[in-house]
Amino acid sequence: MERSLIAVRHGLLAAQARLDAAAHNVANADTVGAKPRDVAFQTLLYDAYQNQPGGETAGQSRLTPEGVRLGGGAGAGGTFLRTDLAGVLVSTGEPTDLAIEGEGWFRLRPPEGDPPGGVVLARGGRFSLSPAPDGRLFLVDGRGAFVLDDNGAPVSIPRDAAGLVVRPDGAVFTRTADGAVVATGQRLALYRVHRPDALRALGDGAFFAPTGPGALPAGGLPAAEPVPAALRGTERARIVQGALERSAVDLGTELTGALLALRHTGLLARLAVQTDEMDGLSDELGGRNR
Repeated sequence: MERSLIAVRHGLLAAQARLDAAAHNVANADTVGAKPRDVAFQTLLYDAYQNQPGGETAGQSRLTPEGVRLGGGAGAGGTFLRTDLAGVLVSTGEPTDLAIEGEGWFRLRPPEGDPPGGVVLARGGRFSLSPAPDGRLFLVDGRGAFVLDDNGAPVSIPRDAAGLVVRPDGAVFTRTADGAVVATGQRLALYRVHRPDALRALGDGAFFAPTGPGALPAGGLPAAEPVPAALRGTERARIVQGALERSAVDLGTELTGALLALRHTGLLARLAVQTDEMDGLSDELGGRNR
């Protein structure tokens, strides 16, 4: 009976993980650029039991095949971000609002500095221009994190610039008072994520992607790397100025998943009760035969 209770325990933990993911997704249904979380389920370790020679069934037909597999059911293997899903782009008309069409993430530098061993990425592009003492305007997010260019430097424009222009490939320009467009020599950094399971949430839509030594698995892809220049500005990785990406969360899918997880929890609770009753019944029958 212990195996039944083990399976119940792992099943309840898996259902709880699914409920936690659904709650997180519903809470971010209106967050700019939010990606839903999902839970990966896996089969737990199985043991193979062989039929024993001799005994009362020696010479008789087998009741079970050789190598009966008994295990602990299934459990949650981990939570990962659905980076393959994209939200709808909505026009805002604000020049500092940037959306990414296709694959790509903005690189940020938090106010406390770059974290060691990786980069900070964000999909949401609700930015603003923040003045600095040196007379420049820096592109920042809602937390004050700098938006970085390909060289890892904060994107900035002169204070006297009449406007900001960002091309589909991420090239940054300024607009002068007479309407002329002047290149700044900067281009927004764009990263693509290969291993969503390696991302660590930092809050406010930002994620840490390990890229330092030891972060690359043997024969595998890095967690994130810059988007190749050949893809920038194409439908695979294009920046749209004056627009924002809505959350990729589907409320219908999340609520349905939450209901299924609750139903699963109820069935597992009944199984635990029935297992306990069968344990009690077997103890009672064993006591009578003594």
